[in-house]
Amino acid sequence: MARKTINLKQLSIIGLACALAACGGGGEDAHSDQAQAADAQQAQNVTVGLSTQAANAAAEPTVNAQAAAPGTLTVRAKGSLAKNGGPVMKLLVNGVSRGSIEVRSLVYTDYNFSVGTVPAGAKIEVVFNNDYYLNGEDRNLFVESISVNGATIASTAPSVRFDRGSNAAAFDNVDVLAGLSSLWWNGALRFNAPAAPVPSSKATLAIEAGANATNPSIKLSGDRLSVSFGDQVNPACAARTGIYAAPDFGGTACHKRAVRASAGIKQGEFRYYEGHRLFAPSNLGFGYTTANSAIDPYCCLVEGGAISQFTPPSMSVNAFGGIYYALRFSSGFFTEQTSYYGFAVDYTGTDPVVYVVTRDYANAMQVTRLPTPGFNGLDAVPFVYSHFNPGPTPDTPVASVNFGQQAYHYDLAALRSELAIQGANVSKFVPGVGAP
Repeated sequence: MARKTINLKQLSIIGLACALAACGGGGEDAHSDQAQAADAQQAQNVTVGLSTQAANAAAEPTVNAQAAAPGTLTVRAKGSLAKNGGPVMKLLVNGVSRGSIEVRSLVYTDYNFSVGTVPAGAKIEVVFNNDYYLNGEDRNLFVESISVNGATIASTAPSVRFDRGSNAAAFDNVDVLAGLSSLWWNGALRFNAPAAPVPSSKATLAIEAGANATNPSIKLSGDRLSVSFGDQVNPACAARTGIYAAPDFGGTACHKRAVRASAGIKQGEFRYYEGHRLFAPSNLGFGYTTANSAIDPYCCLVEGGAISQFTPPSMSVNAFGGIYYALRFSSGFFTEQTSYYGFAVDYTGTDPVVYVVTRDYANAMQVTRLPTPGFNGLDAVPFVYSHFNPGPTPDTPVASVNFGQQAYHYDLAALRSELAIQGANVSKFVPGVGAP
């Protein structure tokens, strides 16, 4: 087999890695110049959504039906193909195989493995063992991170190591490099499992009774973080977009159904949470309102644009592409690029100010500031709404919310930088809704 070429720049990188991790001699072939150039181009393609925004390199992941369940380990990876074959990625936990998969995606994608309980300090290895290079075809595996026990560890973190070699040589601790994301050689990328998070009283979605009872067609997932909206479609909504509602509760215009969280953001807090649409853009959305407002229907804005006496203090993002305050359109975003919607809610004043996180035309993070008056000290309670269920069955979850139970989709370090640029005091910024 032809050997992959290596240049002086690669030698300097590998030499530095060896100095950090006590490399042994020998090892697999180095990657090709073409692959290195592609890798460099990928690094250059990390963009900033707006001139005032901090860089965010996370690509939009594959939309999964639900967030990773407890006992799941997620490897975020992509591959380069050769002879129409992708890199085979095998996962080991404390030396025990937890499955393998051929990685054919050319963009970073989440791959989930069922691993059960992973104790703190457990050895996690992502193994690549079908490296190939011949006649310009180069098969490699690229690993961005792993997520387990509620934490995400980058492949380049200081604690990560790459044991280079094929088969048993991937586990001999002889040719060891510092953690890296581009696996140009066969080997095992080795992580140490973090401790599982201490249980907290983070918010979940909640079925309500009484005056604001939740519509009976709305169903929650077992973890109460995903929701379906049943099949009770309001015919008046079928041809409508946006979030216009009836001028009164008895009207026939486009009523929405909604489900509220079990806890809200209190005055004095600066909190963050994310919504996630699980199917193509439809007339559903995420936002926040007060704890005692009527949200079934989520109402009301008269057709002419006037706010009704029934309109609750609220803000919401509609998946069709609009950001709204009190059901009135405020600004737009790029619909197809965005399936995760972040809400950084600064409630350190009399009323909340929200920084809505979406994606721009280049798939980079975009942050839009929106004051939301009218709360006057009342809790800002997250909610999810829809007027029909866009999934294949009435009980298929179509939206989920992350109040801090999983790793967030958006880069919070980049978000904090952008919030500060836009004038927010981030000293009280806390990811998650609820305690702590």
